Amino acid sequence: MRRAIAVICLIALTGCTTVANGPMQRVYVDSNPDGAVVRLTHCGAFATKAATTPAVVWVSRRSTQCELTFAMPERAEQRTKLSRHVSRHMSIYGTTAEVILDGSDSIGEWFIAGTLLLLPSFVIDAATGSMFELQPNEAHADFTRPQRDWRDQ
Repeated sequence: MRRAIAVICLIALTGCTTVANGPMQRVYVDSNPDGAVVRLTHCGAFATKAATTPAVVWVSRRSTQCELTFAMPERAEQRTKLSRHVSRHMSIYGTTAEVILDGSDSIGEWFIAGTLLLLPSFVIDAATGSMFELQPNEAHADFTRPQRDWRDQ
């Protein structure tokens, strides 16, 4: 009975990081002083294109080359590149497999759990990008430091 309930829950949670995360991620952008323009490049088709700090921008979890460019008049641009990592919510797959296969030595049960239940969920999460997180999820630019001229070097 316990396994049947676990299997039903697993089927209901197919694509569970898609439910937990969604395909888009919020990133908080800030600057000192406020009012910098932030341009986003390579952050996904439905990502925010530009914002004025402070703001929350949206980026696609699938993007691998996402870059934020902060700009203020008479100051050098500052860039922040976001890196993609596997989401902490992906641990649900290991936990779910442990519940289903607890005390099981049957190859058939391993096959069913791995191929028929966990694999479709994993594919959905990979396709939507929900299995990823972009870091950092907060970006800051400090324009109060004096700008260095290339002749000063």
